[in-house]
Amino acid sequence: MAAAPAERDDTPAAVIALPLSHRPLLPGMTIQLQIHGALYNKLVTDLHMNKHSLVGAFLMQDRTMPPVVAKPPASRKVAINGRPIYALPKIRVPQTIDRVLMASQFIDIPHINDIHKVGTLCKVVQLTQDRSLMIESLRLIKASSMADRSLLTVNVNGRPDDIITDWDLAHQLKCAIVEAARHMIDRKHMYEAHLRVVVERATADLNGTDLSLLVNQVGGLCTSMSPSQEQVLLEQADPLKRAALLLHCMAL
Repeated sequence: MAAAPAERDDTPAAVIALPLSHRPLLPGMTIQLQIHGALYNKLVTDLHMNKHSLVGAFLMQDRTMPPVVAKPPASRKVAINGRPIYALPKIRVPQTIDRVLMASQFIDIPHINDIHKVGTLCKVVQLTQDRSLMIESLRLIKASSMADRSLLTVNVNGRPDDIITDWDLAHQLKCAIVEAARHMIDRKHMYEAHLRVVVERATADLNGTDLSLLVNQVGGLCTSMSPSQEQVLLEQADPLKRAALLLHCMAL
């Protein structure tokens, strides 16, 4: 199967960094937030001055937990149809968190070091006078440096996914994720209606379903995943490893 043509990267050079206090935001999700007055005023001014509707969403660093290491000593194998796929890092046991609270608060932060560097480029869909903000997450970005200290504005680069080289494995992973999502629906998951839409779309055209988008949408609705697990999912550039990691987290 031929690889899809590369998309044009129209990532802006710098964006306001919305610091998310609860959870990261995976691409392919749309959420509504309430923001405090100072940030609202600065955001409206910036969007008007720069004549664009793009912002960045970045999870706050958890200073109470040790940083995630790239190659921890403990690992386990993930298998699809009995075939070992990847040795994945051992992650903390997830805590059940109500996704209604996802990113419902922002925190004023003084420095770029207080956020995770990999975040999501988002389009502002709606901004109302009652400080309600609706954003649609588009794709991954990586913050490189601070551009404006008065309002946390960061210089960013696009963070593309690795190219999928094993399409048979990708198909198997998509089937496994759809099946896991069906189990979540059967258990009357709080986002049952949303998951049903994702599953129906994927089932209608599994070959044409984008693996990364499927991982993001199912992962973004999986309430059992902790913020640190979602951030690891966000930072994994290989779509196959990201899919296997999602299945691993859902099975814990």
